[in-house]
Amino acid sequence: MVKEISIAKSEMTIKLGNEPEHFAYPYGGAEDAGSREYIAASKAGFKTATINYPGNIFTAHRNFTMSLPRYPLSDSTKKENLDFFFNGIRHFSANTFRKTIKY
Repeated sequence: MVKEISIAKSEMTIKLGNEPEHFAYPYGGAEDAGSREYIAASKAGFKTATINYPGNIFTAHRNFTMSLPRYPLSDSTKKENLDFFFNGIRHFSANTFRKTIKY
């Protein structure tokens, strides 16, 4: 798995002209990525990685930088709702204001 991620990182570096520092797990739901994937992303040299699980970033996440939360945007995401994603309201409401950390 480290090899696959490293190859993808190299290809992106060539195409973009810059080495990516951050990774988003494809599909990346909390059930799709776990410690094996977190270790692989870290070994591939990424500073952070995100899973497809809504939530805000808290101080405790500094120990879990390979499983930071993200909320997916899709074709069905309405432009008028983007402010709720950017200001954190959507993330908080998705978790009923609980702090969540996946590891």
